Amino acid sequence: MITSEISHLQISDQDKLRKASKNVVAAKTAVAKIKQKEILADLLEMNGLHDESRILWNEIAQAPCSDVYRAMCFRKITQSFLNQRNHDSAAEQSLQALNIIRKTPLCSQEEITEYFQILNQSCFAFYFCNNADKVEECVKELRKLFSTINDLSQQIDFYFSVSLHFLMKYRWYQLPEEAVSHCQFYLHLAKQTKNALTIGMAITGNAFVHLWREEIAESRSLFKEAIKLFDEKNYGFLMICYTYMAIGYRMQNNVSMTELWSKITIEKAEKTGNKVYHAISMANLSWVYATRKNWLYAEDHARKSFDFLMKSNVLYYLSIFPLVDSLMQKNEINEAGKYVFFLLHPNAKKLPLSLTENIKTFTSAWVGGETLVLRDLLDDIICEAKTTGYY
Repeated sequence: MITSEISHLQISDQDKLRKASKNVVAAKTAVAKIKQKEILADLLEMNGLHDESRILWNEIAQAPCSDVYRAMCFRKITQSFLNQRNHDSAAEQSLQALNIIRKTPLCSQEEITEYFQILNQSCFAFYFCNNADKVEECVKELRKLFSTINDLSQQIDFYFSVSLHFLMKYRWYQLPEEAVSHCQFYLHLAKQTKNALTIGMAITGNAFVHLWREEIAESRSLFKEAIKLFDEKNYGFLMICYTYMAIGYRMQNNVSMTELWSKITIEKAEKTGNKVYHAISMANLSWVYATRKNWLYAEDHARKSFDFLMKSNVLYYLSIFPLVDSLMQKNEINEAGKYVFFLLHPNAKKLPLSLTENIKTFTSAWVGGETLVLRDLLDDIICEAKTTGYY
C-alpha cells in the first residue's frame, strides 16, 4: 500500500506505517478495510506523504458510502493541500465537499458538525485564494449553525473564520470594533483548551486585527506574546508574527527594527520554503533600502517581491511604493506610473482615503494623457503614503 520511500522517517513512524499498511491488507470485511485505509491515510499525511494520502482518500471516496462520508473524504483532501500551502487545489476540493454536503439531508448532530467543519475549512482555503464572496457565503452558513455546535474546537474555528471574513470585508483596513470583540471571544475559547499552539493562534488573530486598526502598540504586544508561546517550534506561525511585527515597525517609520524582523523572517522562510512571507519580507527590505536611498537594492527587492505578491497576496502595496520611488529616481515616470494602477484593484488592501484620492487623481491624468503633471502627482502619492504610514 505504501509506494513512496519512507527510510527518511523515524524508525517508529516507519513501523506505524508498515503496520497500518498490513492491517489494510488483512482486513476481512469492506467496512473494516475502509477503516484501516482511513488510519493509513491519516498516518501518511502526518508523515508528509501528501500525494499518497490524497490518493487513498480519493480511493475511499469511490467506495459505496454515504454522501456525508464522501464529503468528509474531500475535506481530508482539502486539508492535505492546505498543509502543502496549495491553496488553489484546496479551494477546488473544498468546493467538492460543499457541493456534496449542501445537497444532503443532515439527520444527526454528527453530520451537522461535519458540515460545520467543512465550512470552516473552506473559509480558510477561500481566504488564501482571495475569494471574498465565497468566504462571506460560508460564514453566513456557519452563523446559522453555530448555536447547534457544542464541540469547542469547532467553535474556535468559527471565530477564526469570522475574523477572516472581517479582514476581507474591510480589506485589511480600519476594522470595526465588532472585529475586536469577535477575536476576544476567539481568544477566550482558545484559552479553555490550554493548548499553547491554539492560544498562540488566537493571540496572533487579535494582533492582526489591532494592526489593521492601526493600533500598533497593542498589536506589537500581542505578537510578542504569541512568539513566546510558539517557542521556536512552529515556524509557520512564528513567521506570521515576525512578518507583521516588521510591518508595524515600518508603519511607524522605524527602519532598524523593520530591517531586523524582516531579516529574521527571511532566514526562517528560506529554511521552510515559505515563499509568501519571504516575498513580504523582501518588500519590507525594499522599503528599508529606499529609506536609506540605496535605490539599486530597493528596486531589486521591490521587483522580486512584487512579481510574487501580485499573484498570491493582497499586500503587494508593500513593494509598490518603494518600487515607484526607485523608478522616479531614474526619471522612469512611465514605468513607475504603471504600478500605481494596481493599488486600485477592488480586492487589494484598502488604503487611507486621502492616499486613494491622490492615486485616483494620478490615474485620471494618466488616462487623459496629461504627461506634464505625472511626476508631480507621483510625488504627491509618495508624500501622502509616507504621511499615512503606508509607504
